Amino acid sequence: MKEKIFMVFVMLFLVSCGEMPNNSDNSSNNNNNFGSGLYNSPILVGDIVEKPASGIYVTGNDITNPSFPTVELTSNKTTTLVNGALSPVSVKQASIFEVVSAQSNNLEVITSCHTGLPSNNCMSTFTYKPSCSGQVFSQVKLQADNGGATVINVMGNSTDYAAQCEKNIDDNITMQISDTSHYFKNINEIYYFTIDIDKPAKNGYRYSANGAVNGFYYSYECFHSNNQKCTGFVQLLGKIGKFDCKGETEMKLDIKADYFEGVKKVSFTAQGFGLGHDDNYTCMSK
Repeated sequence: MKEKIFMVFVMLFLVSCGEMPNNSDNSSNNNNNFGSGLYNSPILVGDIVEKPASGIYVTGNDITNPSFPTVELTSNKTTTLVNGALSPVSVKQASIFEVVSAQSNNLEVITSCHTGLPSNNCMSTFTYKPSCSGQVFSQVKLQADNGGATVINVMGNSTDYAAQCEKNIDDNITMQISDTSHYFKNINEIYYFTIDIDKPAKNGYRYSANGAVNGFYYSYECFHSNNQKCTGFVQLLGKIGKFDCKGETEMKLDIKADYFEGVKKVSFTAQGFGLGHDDNYTCMSK
């Protein structure tokens, strides 16, 4: 019994720390230089057909409107804690989801949402560390099943510094992705990609994104381990929640240099085929 408990804790530790899977078929390439923003594919136990989540409910001592959760921090108030949960409360899992978190040196975020949202709830802590005058932002985006996206916006505001806060990303940048598409031939196959950006991010800006949709799982990070690069992977799980899904499927990622404000982007398209036999659980969202 002690050995079983130990193994459970080991698995939880690996997922929460964002370790990469090392026993999956990687027939595409061998880019293994991963930073802290990549997340392992979760154990999906939801049921999108029978129990879809209809939205995200956000709570926190500084949240006055859960539908548009926004918090302002100042030099006198530098920390806030925000919780997100699937709605309605009876929903305990999400089968299709996306989580994005962005931060900078001035406004940092620690969040369990990347690994916690598929299991119903998660927590994010924002810490304001002002070093310039003006406004800076951190954001966490949450989306699941049939619900629309909910973005938690936290703003830091200061007038105490001579230097004014500047944009995180220059407008006149170029982005180049290693591959624009890939066809997955095997369940659990993983395809890694990189994106080169010709100008570095400023202010320690960085963000991570991960999610599950149409039988795929994806995870990517921008500027975590390299200030002019995004790295990520897409995996064909062949599952919608706990079910082996059926049929041809496709997923398209639009990846921006500045996720929440940028207009420059590159796209990656994943295609594959699920091996399930039940017509009720098709891989492609309708």
